[in-house]
Amino acid sequence: LPADSNAAIDALVADIDEFLVWPGCEAEGLDALCARLDRQGHDAAMALMVDMYPQGTLDEADFGRGEPFEVSPWFDARPVRPWRIGSGSYSNGITCVSAVRHRLLPDSPPNHYTAQKLPLMRYHAGVRLSEGLHYASGLLPAQAPVFFAHFKYHRGFRAKVEEEVARKQHYNDAEE
Repeated sequence: LPADSNAAIDALVADIDEFLVWPGCEAEGLDALCARLDRQGHDAAMALMVDMYPQGTLDEADFGRGEPFEVSPWFDARPVRPWRIGSGSYSNGITCVSAVRHRLLPDSPPNHYTAQKLPLMRYHAGVRLSEGLHYASGLLPAQAPVFFAHFKYHRGFRAKVEEEVARKQHYNDAEE
């Protein structure tokens, strides 16, 4: 952080399989989005994660042969569903979970597969972030979300899942 403890740092944090999009992003660049949020009094934007997938099998989603939006252009009409956890440090808001994962795994616990992040923010002293940037305090995010087109499902997905389960590095020893 800068020596001045009151300084703010603009940050965009995204995983390699996440592409930030928002209504009008083809014409409005990231700088303009940030300026608009600032004019509206917001210092953050929540991203809902939209799980993208291919029309056919996951083996057909080979990002070595095509761009992600060409290879996996499909997503559920309602990509997330709300869930209120009701306890914990960040319990004053709705949590969104992945609708496609619950569709494919209908017996999953209802709070699994968190599908929201706070990836765009003006970080300053007093901001508290959760693991995975799914929640934060000390920020005033815009009401209208932005979106992460999330390209998790692809040719290498099975191998990645097996690796992460063996590592037990994710939530609850990679239970999800």
